[in-house]
Amino acid sequence: MSIMDHFDKTSPLHRMVFEVRKSWALRARWKNDFDALAREYGLSEEEKRAARACDLPGLHALGVHPFYFNPIIRLTHGEDWDEFQPITVEIMKRSYGEAGDPRTYERS
Repeated sequence: MSIMDHFDKTSPLHRMVFEVRKSWALRARWKNDFDALAREYGLSEEEKRAARACDLPGLHALGVHPFYFNPIIRLTHGEDWDEFQPITVEIMKRSYGEAGDPRTYERS
């Protein structure tokens, strides 16, 4: 099964990440009061834990689409949105080995 075969587009975490990444005010709330924001979106304790820990396999098991992994890492760690940053790469490699390292991606 591919990582793309298992996701739930109705997940409250999907909605939360989609809206937070488009709003400076919600980004600030993610940083400063994640628990209250997560409650408002109806996240489960497991979803909150996985998002905070940037637990990519855990997020995948919860049905989070892989597109949201990078925004979750960046929201949690405050990285620049324009390029892969060291924390993002480290988390991807920790979760998926060398296949998670963007330097190994084929260029077309």
